[in-house]
Amino acid sequence: MEGDKAPLKSRARVPHDLGNPAQDPWLLTNAYVMHDTGKWKDFNLKFVLTSWRDYVILTKKNRKFLDHVYPAVKLLINDALDCWDQDRDGMIENFGKADQIYDAWQMEGVSVYCESLWLGALRVAEAMAEECGDIESSIRYHQTLVKAKQVFIDKFGTEPISTFASAQGVVIR
Repeated sequence: MEGDKAPLKSRARVPHDLGNPAQDPWLLTNAYVMHDTGKWKDFNLKFVLTSWRDYVILTKKNRKFLDHVYPAVKLLINDALDCWDQDRDGMIENFGKADQIYDAWQMEGVSVYCESLWLGALRVAEAMAEECGDIESSIRYHQTLVKAKQVFIDKFGTEPISTFASAQGVVIR
């Protein structure tokens, strides 16, 4: 739809699906070809959030589970910091294309939707790093979270938000 060519799956991204049953779903993930799902910020950040939920609630803090998912979470968050935080202020930005699962909505700059998930994912990554003894990453994620929260407050304030909004003033009620 956008004319981009992309790998089926990079190491630092969550697969959209397990493939097309008419092909080889065990080898060819991401049969969805309309957009590059590796750019979907919300989809990847929800993996971070659900990993923490599953660790705390479903596995009752089973350390084997945390040890299994934390490397993927760390890779994803670090890659997001490198690739999605364009101005290095701690807050990721949308790129003006369908870079979230609402693939018909184009967001640009800081948006309430993706960036709220980013704040939550940073907090979860900080907690995971701390529990895994990765103090350096825990400190990095905490410092990034402090900066990102300030960007969010500066852009959107602290009042409850009842509309979809981006820093460019796009509002959907």
